[in-house]
Amino acid sequence: PDFIVFENPFGPEFPEPAQVEVSEDGCSWTPFPCDPPTTVGCAGVALVEALPGSEKDPLDPARAGGDAFDLAELGESQVHFIRIVDRSAEYWAASSQNFCDPGQAGKGGFDLDAVAVVHGG
Repeated sequence: PDFIVFENPFGPEFPEPAQVEVSEDGCSWTPFPCDPPTTVGCAGVALVEALPGSEKDPLDPARAGGDAFDLAELGESQVHFIRIVDRSAEYWAASSQNFCDPGQAGKGGFDLDAVAVVHGG
């Protein structure tokens, strides 16, 4: 993977999916495939393991947790920009729930913790 997106969803029952898009020029964007109802391909799904005090390297995709993305999957060799688009409303709507309704356990949207660049400069 080239980078890892960290958004701690607190478990598989509480994902906060987002679509990751990349760009070389900041004008033309290429999205990674993301299916909000199933969370396949989305960021905001995997638990974060590289927490303070965990001694896990946030640049180690095998141990860091978070959601890793590889530019080769899009046919890209380099990018300068990463854009993250919240898709949580679509996830919760698929189960007939409103993600903003406090009466539904306060479900929320994607909140970025960090992006770690594994390969790049």
